[in-house]
Amino acid sequence: AALPVFFSGEGAEEVAENLPGVSENIIEKHESIAKLAMASVIIAAVAAIGGLFTAGRQLARPVKAATTVLVAITGILMAETAHLGGQIRHTEISSGFLASAEAEAENEAAGNDGEEKEDDDD
Repeated sequence: AALPVFFSGEGAEEVAENLPGVSENIIEKHESIAKLAMASVIIAAVAAIGGLFTAGRQLARPVKAATTVLVAITGILMAETAHLGGQIRHTEISSGFLASAEAEAENEAAGNDGEEKEDDDD
C-alpha cells in the first residue's frame, strides 16, 4: 500500500503547492520524511523475507528481533509522515495555529474578543 501512496506524492505536491495557505516548508519536510519512511519499509520487507528463509535455523531469533525493531521504526516514520502530510492542508494541527488559537482563547478569557467594545455609560 505504501508504494502507490509514495508515487502519487509528486502529483499531489503539484496541486497542493498552488493552494492558498499551503506552506512549501511543510511540503518539503513531508517529502523528506516520506522518502526515509519508504526506505524503511523496503528494508523491513527485506528483513521479513530473510526471516522466512531462516525459519527453523539458528539465525531465526536474531532476524526476528531485527525485523521487529525495523517494523517499529517504520511505523514511527509512517506516523510522522502522516502527521506532516496532515499539516499541509489542516493548518489547525500545525504549531503556528496552536499559538494563535491560544492567544485568541486568552483574549476571550480576558473579555477582549479583539473588537473594541462600546461604552454603555453614555
